[in-house]
Amino acid sequence: MLMSFSRCRKFIHLYRNTRHKSRNYLVFPKIRLFFVLCFTIQRNAQQHETMTRKNIHILLTLLTSLLYLTTASAQRTMSGQNSLRVSLLYNGLSVGAEAFYEPYTLTGFWQAGVQGNLYKAGLSTAHSLDYVHALAQGGYQFRLAGTRSRSLNLYAGGGALVGVEILDAWRRLPYYLDLGKSRYAFIYGLYGTAMLEWFVSPHWAVILQAGAPVTFGSAIGALHWNVGIGLKWNL
Repeated sequence: MLMSFSRCRKFIHLYRNTRHKSRNYLVFPKIRLFFVLCFTIQRNAQQHETMTRKNIHILLTLLTSLLYLTTASAQRTMSGQNSLRVSLLYNGLSVGAEAFYEPYTLTGFWQAGVQGNLYKAGLSTAHSLDYVHALAQGGYQFRLAGTRSRSLNLYAGGGALVGVEILDAWRRLPYYLDLGKSRYAFIYGLYGTAMLEWFVSPHWAVILQAGAPVTFGSAIGALHWNVGIGLKWNL
């Protein structure tokens, strides 16, 4: 439906010659209208070609940048990369914290660190008894899913724990209350954890996690749970 540039130029040339030969070029309204139409078509085609070139240039730039970022970002979790993580925990009764050293492998990462949890239990005397778990933990997290750039990853795994349980760690109970058990108890067990890792920069990641430690020898039962949020720093 569009007319070629060569035909437009031909009619434009004809219009101009006719205009110079005639004292009143308005006697040729059809030729003048056709000239305006040809000029409009030619200008729109040139603008479309310019916009097309700009869009292609922008697309190529974005693809190149994405390829560069993908290659660089994948190094965040490459095998041998070391990292440190600190998380704040909530266990339904109180809060806790943990710190881990986590070196990456091809399929996930190892973890070794410490965790502290505070639990509370009510007594028949209307007092509240504090239970503190101070634990050393070690295990492995498997990568279940992740983006190609490794900026978002999902892990699940677990390991072993060992530590001590301290009753009334801050000695808030009255001196005349007898708990009937030692203030210190050796505890051990296993833990399972699921983690969502989101890298917000080449070195820093936000961690969302949920865990289920099972501790044997505890005065408040074996099965516990916690959820948390943390920060990871790639060394």
